[in-house]
Amino acid sequence: RKSAKGELLARDPKIRKLIGGDRTLIDDLITNMIRNSEAIVAAGMRNDAANKIFDLMEEAGLARTKKITSKRPDKNAVRMWKNGKEKWVIPQGEGAQPLMIAMAGLSPLQLGAIGKMFAGVGAIFRQGITLSPAFVVRNAVRGAVSAGVLTSGANLSLRNNFMTGVKEAYRGSDATRAFKAMSGMGDFRFGNPSGGFGRNDILIDYGLGDKNLFYRIRKGVDWFEGLGTATELADRVAAYNTMIENGVRQDEAAYRALNIINYGRKGASASVRAYLPAVPFLNARIQGLARFLEGATSASPEMRRTAFKQLMLNGFVLSAISGAIWAMNSLDDENEEKYKAEPLHRRLNYHIIYAGDKTILIPKAFEIGHAFSSIPELFGDAAFRDMGSDLTPGLKKIVADTLLFNAIPAAVLPIIEGKANYSFFTQRPIEGMRESDLMARDRLGDSSALTQFVGRKLGISNLADLSPAMIEHYMQGYGGSYFLSLASLTDIVATETGLVPAKPGGAFGATPVVSNAMQRVLGSMLKDQSDYSTRYVADFYETKDYITRIYNSAKAAAENGNVEYAQKLMLAAPATNRARKIMSKAEREMGKINAAIREVRADPTMPAAEKQRKLRTLIPARNQLASQVMSVIRELEEKQGKTFKAAA
Repeated sequence: RKSAKGELLARDPKIRKLIGGDRTLIDDLITNMIRNSEAIVAAGMRNDAANKIFDLMEEAGLARTKKITSKRPDKNAVRMWKNGKEKWVIPQGEGAQPLMIAMAGLSPLQLGAIGKMFAGVGAIFRQGITLSPAFVVRNAVRGAVSAGVLTSGANLSLRNNFMTGVKEAYRGSDATRAFKAMSGMGDFRFGNPSGGFGRNDILIDYGLGDKNLFYRIRKGVDWFEGLGTATELADRVAAYNTMIENGVRQDEAAYRALNIINYGRKGASASVRAYLPAVPFLNARIQGLARFLEGATSASPEMRRTAFKQLMLNGFVLSAISGAIWAMNSLDDENEEKYKAEPLHRRLNYHIIYAGDKTILIPKAFEIGHAFSSIPELFGDAAFRDMGSDLTPGLKKIVADTLLFNAIPAAVLPIIEGKANYSFFTQRPIEGMRESDLMARDRLGDSSALTQFVGRKLGISNLADLSPAMIEHYMQGYGGSYFLSLASLTDIVATETGLVPAKPGGAFGATPVVSNAMQRVLGSMLKDQSDYSTRYVADFYETKDYITRIYNSAKAAAENGNVEYAQKLMLAAPATNRARKIMSKAEREMGKINAAIREVRADPTMPAAEKQRKLRTLIPARNQLASQVMSVIRELEEKQGKTFKAAA
């Protein structure tokens, strides 16, 4: 409320006199202790809720904070305590005061419900991803590498290793139960709450409810989460067993095994702890980075030196293995050309091995992989493969991936991505440029039969102007692996019954159920030429867009009589006309190839194996055309001394 002096949210200075009656009775000591505790907790919750309000307002630019001084800096400033320190919170802008008053009127229970809603959506999204078979495999590989570097391979032996750890963790061995009891580490949730499924299942297990379809689905989810938990605990259980055999105390062994990366830590900041559940994998990223830098923050100089030497030694081993894989791609001219054509994000996140018409992608550990694999590879590419143009963008991306994070809660992220037509996860447009001039119902992208049915047959695309590709994005954003599982099942049924054209066979062949299952598990790690795009295709359309902008801006300026500005634009990129003609001719050829690709994919009668055979010719042809055109464009850019992107 406002005081008589006009102060916003002023404290009530009155001391109220208690009136006699039953409410003033002392009661017994225990009752009074409980009442006092309730009053203290309630006050703490109100203060914590207020802190969260003001933190959010400050992030939104609706408030600023200032150290406490003897003089009130503004009549609407509110005095607040946070982390034991007092400060002023000053509203900014016209809408700040009523918003502060309205939000301050919410009870802690209401504020908690809002936060719980955001955390619930984030948990569903996170659980949907972690339950993906592909994620489990990639996470296991990255975890094994991280554990090997951070623990000097303490879990690598004939008796104790990743495989024995998976076996013990899945069966719930004595060592696993002891480790979990002493470390406090739980299941496959990375220190976050569950998605909230099956809260009454314990009653059904005791025979107090029916085992319906949804119960059985949840049990299947629980089983797979148990498998994911086993892969997450594997290195820890193996390291724990190794240390026990070497005479380390059980509690110390549990602590060291947990500290490979402790996802259960939340930090001391109440604001950060409240925010973590809303952004999937944020805490995992923070704890991974903290563990990587932990040795550098040790109190003792001797401990810092020892930790640094050990990390460098272990990292050198990883660099040697990574360097050997990198060098293998130089032994064959064709493989080296394939490597040069790889998109930057793929080279930064995977070790790449070529095996005939297949490409094997081995996931790199995040922070450790960047430091000891990706960065040396970038310098090697610049020095020995004439790929210096990737050095700066690559280093920037590594810094951004390591130190920055997407702060948008999962509850609103799909909507923001949809409006921007850009996926932060895949780092590419949701609806590709090749489909941008089509009607909404015809912008299919890589959408499933399920979303094509929803968009085209049910008329949602015409009604809401949402393409099947965009519907797929929203369904994946809020459904995660749950939606992907349903979509995969629908695709199989729809394909077998002839309702939709068969999808081309991939790296695992064209057997409906088997190949689809293998694609779900290992599809991100094994690619076939029939579905493999290179960097040149994306560069082609991006560069064409910049060239078109320069040309159209200069043309419009000349038509409006601003000849000087038109000349300035063309002088900044004098090769624009030449490049535009090359791009226009190449785009016509590219369009013919893309039309043939779409025709093959959409053919309702062509078998999956035949589609795969034809695409193995068409897609490399498209990639080769894009590569040749971009080679000419880069020569033009080199002659004019500036890229078209910089000029635009």
